Amino acid sequence: MLFRSIHAWLHRSRWFGPTLDDWQHYHGIRRSVKYRTVLLVAAVVATSLVLNSLPWWLKYAVLGLVACGLYVIWTVPTLPDDAPRAPRTIVE
Repeated sequence: MLFRSIHAWLHRSRWFGPTLDDWQHYHGIRRSVKYRTVLLVAAVVATSLVLNSLPWWLKYAVLGLVACGLYVIWTVPTLPDDAPRAPRTIVE
């Protein structure tokens, strides 16, 4: 029940809904969304690693996991920014 309500909330969201609709309809991410995501993840992780006191080996482990995540984001099919918007799938 909780999963269904979170799922519905995300699809109705102004921030996440259009990206989720693109994924469901086109199985891809728009170029601008992909670039913003990669830059945001890189900035947050870099800031976190600089401002924390983790041991060096854990920092490298975090970098490795983040690199895997960024690789996945980068290899997802890219939609052009001018592609038609996917129809909204408002889940109730």
